Amino acid sequence: MVLRVFSIVVLVILAPLCLADGHWSNWSDKTLCRVLKSEPEHVGYRAEAMGRGLECVAPSGGETAQATRLIDDLIATGKVTIMAASDVSEKTIKNTKKWMNVAANTWFTKQTPASKYYYPIVITIVGKSTSAANVLDEQLCEELNKKSYSTRLCGRYLAGYASDGGAGINSSRMNDKFHFMVLGTTRRTPSDDLGDTILHEAFHIYQLSQITTKRHDLFEIKYGRRSGDHNRDVPWWTEGTATYLSYLTYSRQPRIRQGYLKNMMRCELGDCEGRRAPRIDEYFELGTKLYNIDYGNNRMIAYRVGALFAAYLINDVGEDKLFEYYEAVDELGFETSFATHFGQPYRDYINQFEVFLKQPLSKVMKIIP
Repeated sequence: MVLRVFSIVVLVILAPLCLADGHWSNWSDKTLCRVLKSEPEHVGYRAEAMGRGLECVAPSGGETAQATRLIDDLIATGKVTIMAASDVSEKTIKNTKKWMNVAANTWFTKQTPASKYYYPIVITIVGKSTSAANVLDEQLCEELNKKSYSTRLCGRYLAGYASDGGAGINSSRMNDKFHFMVLGTTRRTPSDDLGDTILHEAFHIYQLSQITTKRHDLFEIKYGRRSGDHNRDVPWWTEGTATYLSYLTYSRQPRIRQGYLKNMMRCELGDCEGRRAPRIDEYFELGTKLYNIDYGNNRMIAYRVGALFAAYLINDVGEDKLFEYYEAVDELGFETSFATHFGQPYRDYINQFEVFLKQPLSKVMKIIP
């Protein structure tokens, strides 16, 4: 009798979570906030509101501190600096701290031969105002001078990011003495928490930190950006892995909607409903090997198909092998570390991957957890 009562209690407790996708997940943000206001501790309502990044949900006790504990320590010790333009909201700054905390916990605690190069990191966040971005640029120059970092990055980027709303890492850690991340928010919607973007850029910091040479050409070779049958930089490996790892890591965080990873990968392939994959068709129509697509007009095909290749690779060998590859890449270089840890040269792996891509989309998507 006791067991039966206990089972009923468990079902009652879990019921809101089980019903989320078929009930309040279809509500508008306004409706969800209105109902949450009347039932502020409802588990299902809170989870849905947090998943959307809505401001109407207040964190439970200790939740905020837990979400930024490591990054707060890194900021306090000067390893991470976050600077925001005057038109950037406090919510955006908090989200930046939250997701950098996730990145640091996930990747920067890994001990590799080059782990001492994960920091320092300077993050600048800009809104829509170019004048506010210019003021931030002046503050950035003062900060870089004060800390004796390279000042070649002063006055070169922030106004552009305010205009186009992109994000990027614009530094050479070995030469500039710090990682420089810029986050533009111009194109962001109110519900966008910047999570996958920040994780993407943070994974680039992980990648960059593994290679210690100061020589630009040698760096690009080891980094995998000179893996084409020409001498131009190519994005398939560096951007593909950063794209997939950012989505994968985001999907594993608390309160992220079930199916997020599959949905994002379907969107990367050009159809968020998953009925077809126009990016795969475009890739084959291009008639160029993935590792030969440079940063020209077709670069986004390399980003997106490269992300699917990263998923394919991880499905084959596991995540641990990917990080073992990075731990050895400074010593072995891109080609040798790839073949050593993944079992075959990257050109052969791409050939195998292309055969895989010619299957029905339903089979292709099975590699996405």
